[in-house]
Amino acid sequence: MVADRALVPQVSNLLCRRLPVGKALDKPETIGKHPNLADWKSATRQTGSLRYKACRRFPTRGLLLKHPPRGRRALSGRAGHCAARTGRGERPSSACCTMKIIESFRHWLSPRPVSKSTATAAWLRGEPGDGEATPLLANAYQQSSWVYAAISAKAGKLAQTPFKLLTASRRGGERELADGPLFALFQQPHPRLDRFAFWELLATWLDLRGEAFVVALDEAGGVLAPRPGAPIRSLLVLNPDHFTEMVENHALIGWRHAGAGSRAPLAAQALLPEEVIHVRLPNPFHFWRGMSPLGVALLAAQADYASSQFMKGLILNNADTGLIVTTKEHLSAEQIEQVNAALRERKARAGSADRPLFLGGGAEVEKPALNAADLQFLENRKFTRQEILAIFRVPETVLGFTEDANRAVAASQMLHWVQNVIAPLCRRLEAGLQPVVRAFAAGEPALGWFDLEELPELQAARRERVDAAVKLFGLGVPLNDIARVLDLGLPAYPWGNTGYLAANQQPVSLRPAEKP
Repeated sequence: MVADRALVPQVSNLLCRRLPVGKALDKPETIGKHPNLADWKSATRQTGSLRYKACRRFPTRGLLLKHPPRGRRALSGRAGHCAARTGRGERPSSACCTMKIIESFRHWLSPRPVSKSTATAAWLRGEPGDGEATPLLANAYQQSSWVYAAISAKAGKLAQTPFKLLTASRRGGERELADGPLFALFQQPHPRLDRFAFWELLATWLDLRGEAFVVALDEAGGVLAPRPGAPIRSLLVLNPDHFTEMVENHALIGWRHAGAGSRAPLAAQALLPEEVIHVRLPNPFHFWRGMSPLGVALLAAQADYASSQFMKGLILNNADTGLIVTTKEHLSAEQIEQVNAALRERKARAGSADRPLFLGGGAEVEKPALNAADLQFLENRKFTRQEILAIFRVPETVLGFTEDANRAVAASQMLHWVQNVIAPLCRRLEAGLQPVVRAFAAGEPALGWFDLEELPELQAARRERVDAAVKLFGLGVPLNDIARVLDLGLPAYPWGNTGYLAANQQPVSLRPAEKP
């Protein structure tokens, strides 16, 4: 193909006008077959004067390599010679300038990508826009209302139950502790934790992680094992996420506590198994750790949180699902902003007299409507609430939902909840903290237990048992037998093994008694 010598100055002028100073150049690639470009390349190979003219019209100080070499020594051949001469202020070689001009001309001929609005692209990907909350559940205890309500209800009921201490002397007598170091310890387990916060933290971690970790501290804040005679001054509840079990030869040799920096209540250290009080729920998949109920309820909590986010957005927008503007042609950023401003102005006048909205350019406005599935989110929230409460074993009446229950049914559910959920939780914690109680016993048997009979629900049940005991005693049943069967908590009386009847009661016979 014959080269056109007049094409080179034109291309040089186009490049000088097209490429600004400081434009980054990509790595040279194979240039496609373009007739004018081929003529220009042929002309530049034949005439060095035209090459120098193009380089002079297109100065190299306006060119920047996208991936520059790490040093002048890394360049070799013509490229190194050109870079060295350019750094000294000398005229670059014609081959280097030709390569740069060809590469710049390739960029000038390449098609420009069509820029799309970031908001439109995010909407097409299904991502939230600016200022919108992501409907993802990061912390169920902090974000899910039903999870927090269920866990706090169990923890509050546990903290409401009195924890009592009992010691038995060698003479056979029992005495309830009302003072002393052991009583003071469980009244204020930690300088920053009272007895209510202590029991609530234990119950909360059992529901969140399926396990709870407690360490005993001495006067200086050091960890010690709760052995008999140990100088225990406080009890600290720690985060189970900071503990890692250390197992060797199929045996637990210790716990590694990671801590959380200087703000943690306990520094990072390795602890012996006897220095850690580990209370956990049974886990069939991990022998050393507990199984969390929250892991089972996580899917229901995520669905409930997404439903609440949907309801929030629906209320904030006055049940308006928004508008979709469609056009046959691509709109510029200025036109999109003009349409958005018109729609915002119309929405800001909600409640006043409506007025028409004119959109040019063949734009069409569509308003999506809620379908029947979208309107069922309230029923879905009710179902997820029941599922979450069932996993944590909390009846709805405890949280105040009495849609299908009267007063008698609610009282029966509360009593069932205390006897079948709270009572086993109390027994589990009693067994876990028994080493701490024995550490203060000084050789005498000691016991710590939750007095469930002090709860209002069980007091009402006790009154019902007393009424039944009065009826049984009137039928001649001995009092000691009644107290044992109905669990009245009465002592054994010497006369309690004898049954009594009223004086006006006579045995029934077939013949009437003879008159005296």
